[in-house]
Amino acid sequence: MADIKYYDVILKPVITEKSMNAMAEKKYTFLVHPEATKAQIKEAVEKMFEGTEVAKVNTMNNDGKVKRRGVTLGRTDKYKKAIVKLTEASKVLPANYKKGDKNYGRFTAGLAHTVLLKLYMLTKQWDKAEAEGRELMKPEYGFELVPEYKDIFTLANEKNPEIIWACQCAKGYQEHKWQPHVLPNDYNFTSYLDKMTKWNGYKISWDFMQTFDPADRRLLTIAYEYTSKDGVVHNEKNDRPDPSAQLYLGAVPLKYEFDPDCTGEDSQIDWIIYRYADVLTLTAEAIVRNKNAVTQEAVDLLNEVRTRSLPGKGYSLQDLNSVDKFLKAVLDERGWELYFEGNRRQDLIRYGLFVEAIKKKAQSMGKQTLVDEDRYRFPIPQDIIDEGQGIIKQNPGY
Repeated sequence: MADIKYYDVILKPVITEKSMNAMAEKKYTFLVHPEATKAQIKEAVEKMFEGTEVAKVNTMNNDGKVKRRGVTLGRTDKYKKAIVKLTEASKVLPANYKKGDKNYGRFTAGLAHTVLLKLYMLTKQWDKAEAEGRELMKPEYGFELVPEYKDIFTLANEKNPEIIWACQCAKGYQEHKWQPHVLPNDYNFTSYLDKMTKWNGYKISWDFMQTFDPADRRLLTIAYEYTSKDGVVHNEKNDRPDPSAQLYLGAVPLKYEFDPDCTGEDSQIDWIIYRYADVLTLTAEAIVRNKNAVTQEAVDLLNEVRTRSLPGKGYSLQDLNSVDKFLKAVLDERGWELYFEGNRRQDLIRYGLFVEAIKKKAQSMGKQTLVDEDRYRFPIPQDIIDEGQGIIKQNPGY
């Protein structure tokens, strides 16, 4: 038996609609170390997930497929999948882990339901999406919005109750590189920024910036004007006409606060993957799509997110008195609320607006794009197609 430590046995969970539904029967699916035995898998689950007791472990081995690259023959990586059945007495996944809990960052029921909500929105199963959103709003999960938008993304307010799941970062371990990716190389805000690498990367387009309400407090996390160390004022008026200017493409999405301990490229602020504002806006959308009617409840859910950053400017039912008006309001609000959090592409695809948006953005930059609806899907890796032995076909357009 291979000498494998319990914390090296489980590689990652398998997240599919089938595996998520199996959780109702206390069955959990993982990719595991190829040499792990059933006994080692049982030990790993029971040690890593407090309160669990494993009743049965089923494993499936895949030794990889023969694959040719030019004149060279090889094999794809082998892997092992385990389906772990827990006893009826086992404690199921907790609703959520609070700040200070030693298990914070591990999988929770809140994370599982969020992934299902996203899946059902993607596949347009509105009734199931609505049910998942309602589940996440139950008091036992403990999720709530942070009063001030900019405080979601600060070091002092890590692990706040709006966060459903985040990648934990720490100094010297798994740090992220947000500021280097977005800061112009002549940015001059605080003295410690001189210690930081600046790559002058991602920007928020000026066209999108113009859609914000000037009173929106989310603008406090965006630098749409700054003065460089050399005294040059950068803003839309000065930079948009000049392709060589720092802000030619748009404003700087600061979002995460500056980490004063950051040096070079790294920041220790936790990187947020899912948060409650995402859930509330998706649930509002799912309710309206499922009922094909705008309800006061859906408007209230949308306003819960909107009025945090725009106090006194919530919508009334009369303002959004048609399904089309409401859905547009949701799409707009998700854009302002969740900018640069990895949601926009799927939102635009769900609304049937992805191709139009990409072409418009390219045009605003003086460029052309050949993007079409085939790009709604990513290409399937060739090794996966090979393993399918003719069953799995490449997506159209690739």
